[in-house]
Amino acid sequence: MQQHHRVRVLPARRHDHLAGVLRGGPLAGAGAVAAGHRRRVYDVVVLKVLGATRGSLISAFLLEYLLLGLSTGVIAVGIGTLASWIVVTEVMRAEWQFLPSTALT
Repeated sequence: MQQHHRVRVLPARRHDHLAGVLRGGPLAGAGAVAAGHRRRVYDVVVLKVLGATRGSLISAFLLEYLLLGLSTGVIAVGIGTLASWIVVTEVMRAEWQFLPSTALT
């Protein structure tokens, strides 16, 4: 005997909000990048005036972006893991198992 699961369809209004978020997200990201660039130029000028070398600036920025990328990746794995757990256990009603090797790839 097969069990039939009902699929819940979201009202059109929720889809409209999602479309707005998907359109506005890249614009907000572009604005943040532009503001960050201006701030970065200001920081470089101040540090150069204070005697920072080109190598020390490059090292500092590489370390900053390495830590930013690493922390972003850890957060993304956490959110993705939570989302997969919800989908597998609540929507699909199946057993969920965390696979660290998949999370690291």
